[in-house]
This record gives sequence, C-alpha cells and structure tokens, in this order.
Amino acid sequence: CVNASYLEKDYGFSLTITYNNFAIISKTISARNPAICLAEDILSKVDVEVCLHIRDMNIDNDKLHVCFEIYGEITKFPITKIKLGCIQTKLRDKKEYLIFKVNVIVQLR
Repeated sequence: CVNASYLEKDYGFSLTITYNNFAIISKTISARNPAICLAEDILSKVDVEVCLHIRDMNIDNDKLHVCFEIYGEITKFPITKIKLGCIQTKLRDKKEYLIFKVNVIVQLR
C-alpha cells in the first residue's frame, strides 16, 4: 500500500509504503522539519552528510518567502554552510494548487 499526503500546515509531504502491515518506507519532508540530507559512510566510523536546509518559509495569502542553504557535516560536526539565498514571489489563486492524497494497493505475486 502506498500513501502520499500533502501536509498543508507543515509545508511538506508524507510518504508511507507498507507490505503486509510492515512499513518499508515512512518519510516526511517538511520545511518545518530538519533539512533534506544525503549521507555516505566513507569509512566505517566516519559519517559524512550534505544537507539542503529550507528555512524561513512563510506563506501569506498571496505571497511565498523561503530561504535555502547547503551545509556539510562530518560525524555530526558542521564543516561548511553556504547560503544560497531567498525567494519571494506572489502566489496565484489557491484553486490552482493541488492538495492530494493517494492510496494505491499493489499486489505482489
């Protein structure tokens, strides 16, 4: 079963994939939660992460403001932070935006 949901209050998405009531994937990506990170173990004891941090997000009636930065960590110690900048734009009519929830049942044979 696949369940994907738009989280309006958290400015994000939630995805859950289950098989026989066992959660294979359960992820939430949100502008209010920690950054999206890619991690790689270079050595067995060294954990390296590169993260895209979405911050300072604000949605008013007709405006969107959001800032982005990339940062790197080695074994949870910050090594660099690069501010990419901010975007501020006028939003279109709310009717043009899609709020969705998908439920798909997949039968494996």
